[in-house]
Amino acid sequence: MKKLIGPLIVALLSVIITGCGIKSAGTACPPLQGTYKVEDNGFIYIKKQYVDEYVAAITVAESSPQVLAVMIPKKEDLIRDQLPECSVILKGIGLLAPTNKDKTYNVSDVSQNYSSERKIDTPLVLMVMAGFQSNVYGVVKVSDTLSETALSAFETVNE
Repeated sequence: MKKLIGPLIVALLSVIITGCGIKSAGTACPPLQGTYKVEDNGFIYIKKQYVDEYVAAITVAESSPQVLAVMIPKKEDLIRDQLPECSVILKGIGLLAPTNKDKTYNVSDVSQNYSSERKIDTPLVLMVMAGFQSNVYGVVKVSDTLSETALSAFETVNE
């Protein structure tokens, strides 16, 4: 029995060290599917369609949901563009990304000549660019699942 304890401890330590090495080599992104609250402006619902393929529905106030494609950039593209790991593109809207709570974002108004700063204190940020205007919104993931309301948003648009 004593002869087995030494190799067992070595094997167990190897598994623990290997596991730690995997985690520190690169963080895994959290599950993307779920319900997200965008400040007081509405919700984003992200639904997994197929492996690494998602679709989003955005609802603002009482308006009809808008369905958009979700693009997952390659890691090399995120590095090249200096974007945070786990960022995704909501086609036609902007970039949903983990936020750096110490960062201040520059946003522009109707004219390119005027800008202001916003500090976001939520775990995620939605960066929107429309013509000369840009803005950022704080986003919080409220659920990993989609409610009946969220699922009906996808059905309403598909009808």
